[in-house]
Amino acid sequence: MQLPIGNQDDFKGFVDLLEMKACYFEEDKVATRVVEKNIPDDLQDAAEEARHFMLEHAAEYSESLMEKYIEDEPVGIDEIVAGLRAGTLSGELQPVLCGSALRSMGSRKLLDAVLAYLPSPLDRPSVKGHVAGKKRKRSRVYL
Repeated sequence: MQLPIGNQDDFKGFVDLLEMKACYFEEDKVATRVVEKNIPDDLQDAAEEARHFMLEHAAEYSESLMEKYIEDEPVGIDEIVAGLRAGTLSGELQPVLCGSALRSMGSRKLLDAVLAYLPSPLDRPSVKGHVAGKKRKRSRVYL
């Protein structure tokens, strides 16, 4: 989902592979504002390769995205997100983002990704409960 720009103490931001923009954090102690810029030249090839990889896997979970991917047609961000979400809900894909919790770098994008890709309670079947203290009827298994 993202490529880091820098690492460890030199971490400055990330390349957003959906929008193909570089996102830099302000130099303050706590980075709350993100400044979007063009992708640096030295990361352009890596970003294109990573986006291709992401698109390829998202297309496995969306027929319309797969058709556009095979035909080399332009693909919208919403279509990619839908494919990634379907793969995530199936348990086959795990979106990976980067950031720094100490300086709040990337926490907003992480929360946005939780909303966009992870299941809500409505996406899961109902759970059967039981009353505490009551013995449950157990089924027997004979081998």
